[in-house]
Amino acid sequence: MIFLVFAFPGWAQSSDPISLSEALVIAKSRNLQIQSVEKSLKAAEELRKSGFDLEKTQVFYGYDKNDLAENGIFNRVAGIRQSFAFPSLYTANRGVFQAQAEKSQANFRLAERQLEKDVSLAYVEAAFWRESLQNLEFLDSLYGAFAQAAHRRFELGESNLLEKLTAESKQREIQLRKNESEQEYQIVLLRLKELLNWEGDLIISSEPIDLPMPEAEAFHPLSQWYQAGKEEAQLMTKQDRRKLLPDVSLEVFRGTNPGPDAQVYPGFQAGIGIPLFFGAQKARISSGQFREEQVAFEADAFELKLERKKLELNKRLAQSQNVLDYYSEEGRDLADQLQNQAHRSFREGEIDFLQFVQLIENARNITLQYLESKLENQQNLLELTYLTF
Repeated sequence: MIFLVFAFPGWAQSSDPISLSEALVIAKSRNLQIQSVEKSLKAAEELRKSGFDLEKTQVFYGYDKNDLAENGIFNRVAGIRQSFAFPSLYTANRGVFQAQAEKSQANFRLAERQLEKDVSLAYVEAAFWRESLQNLEFLDSLYGAFAQAAHRRFELGESNLLEKLTAESKQREIQLRKNESEQEYQIVLLRLKELLNWEGDLIISSEPIDLPMPEAEAFHPLSQWYQAGKEEAQLMTKQDRRKLLPDVSLEVFRGTNPGPDAQVYPGFQAGIGIPLFFGAQKARISSGQFREEQVAFEADAFELKLERKKLELNKRLAQSQNVLDYYSEEGRDLADQLQNQAHRSFREGEIDFLQFVQLIENARNITLQYLESKLENQQNLLELTYLTF
């Protein structure tokens, strides 16, 4: 599917309906925010290679006129000097960068998870408003015919003013609801187009949306992020401790002069750097220890929050599922019976046109309530599936 997105860029301009699964694939490949987070991940992965970071090598040249050689001419000295930290510090540096890369990986998974949720929510909301609009268009057409008939009957003196005003007010009410649904539908489509980085018209599929039940996962990406954060805090404290270890410097040089019978005098020097004033470094170590405790508390608090949210969403999902079950078992039959009875009674003259329209509206309102319950169920299911915070 990703190949199709890149191989056929015109797909983004196509007027063909797209399914939810296709929308998710397009979003992952085209969304600007996810591309930004992916670049951040690649930057963190590249930074892992910088753990062994030596200081710049110094090249020097100098002379001391007191440094006279055997031929009576002072030597010119040239050499190279290299300083480096205690080797275990580089190991700690590499560990810190590794933990930061793991945090970036978890952050990317979180961003991808949030994108999937946002696209799915926008898609099911668009489907809801489209279905609602279709039902309201039917009612608008029905009340339009009723209003015309009532107006004609009033002109002929076959009905009173109340019937005419009732028809006009109901028609206006349905038109307002229809216009609201149309506006909401367009707003959701704009949000979906932004998530997909889509240009041109966007048409969602009319096929039923089948959302799978969420699968149990070993670790939430945010749990992985906190775990990497704890490792990072521990390694940064270890890093600060190892900065108290001595630095090492090595120097190789040679001296000579341009005079006759000049000789070459090679030399070598090694030294260590010992921290004599380490109050600031000890403060950093102490601060790092508090940071470790802080991250640990945050991680534990998140796990509690995660479990609480799972329980809450499971209860909401069960509640909305009960409403859907009611519609499947009773509500749908009731709506069908209302419509059938309305048509039969109107044909047989048992009810007038106003009563007929009201019965049809009641049946359609049951359907609209079902659509609202279905949307709430889908929203709860997506919240439980992605569990974003």
